[in-house]
Amino acid sequence: QSFQLYQVISGTVTDTVNQDTVSTSADTQFRWSASDQFWIFNLSTKPYSAGLTYVFRIYLVDGTYIQFQFGLK
Repeated sequence: QSFQLYQVISGTVTDTVNQDTVSTSADTQFRWSASDQFWIFNLSTKPYSAGLTYVFRIYLVDGTYIQFQFGLK
């Protein structure tokens, strides 16, 4: 359904942002790789700064979501 940057964490401060993500390719949605048997999205990290942790949510059509996070050096 959608893929968003949900939160930005800096030390002990968490900001909820709910922003759309940016792709590094012409594909702006997840795409299925039949040969690899998984979904692909080329997430651009250019809009994000070092030293912060970014929490993302992939919202599914059934109302649930998959959450993951990473930090940049």
